[in-house]
Amino acid sequence: MADSNDSGERIGELIAGRRKHLGLSEEDVARKLADTSGYTPSRTDVWRWETEYEGRTPGPQYLPHLAEVLELDESRLRRARAATKAARRFKVSAPVSSAEVIARLLPADTELSPLGTTTGRTVGAADAEALLRRVHGIRLADDVLAGGDLVEAVIRELRSGCRSRPPSRLTASREP
Repeated sequence: MADSNDSGERIGELIAGRRKHLGLSEEDVARKLADTSGYTPSRTDVWRWETEYEGRTPGPQYLPHLAEVLELDESRLRRARAATKAARRFKVSAPVSSAEVIARLLPADTELSPLGTTTGRTVGAADAEALLRRVHGIRLADDVLAGGDLVEAVIRELRSGCRSRPPSRLTASREP
């Protein structure tokens, strides 16, 4: 097992570095943790631990299993967790921006740039699918950001969706 005596080592950096060294994704770590521990952490939980988003660290119940998954000594994880909590008490942390959160949580093919649909054009299946993926991405980000930071993006998406189809074409049924 890999080990180090770095007393100021932060748990987020340790988890992220070890995960990348082993060639694992956040999803892989979450899945392996679920298999070994019986708990059900998500990919987002692993991301929160790695970025220490809002001071999140893995709970003590995860540490033995996380040590096994990341091939680390459990005491190293415990020291890193303690160092991270101490640093947080003294406000020594790197804040995570809303843009970083959105970039990490939205699906890779989802961008928050205006839709390509032009005004007056009939919305096709491809446009609807693109909009659905974007809405899903915004909902994922909203779970983490609690909505306030997403207001501009959501309003832009709603306006874009409304502009893609003029009001006269938004009827539920067509008249003969």
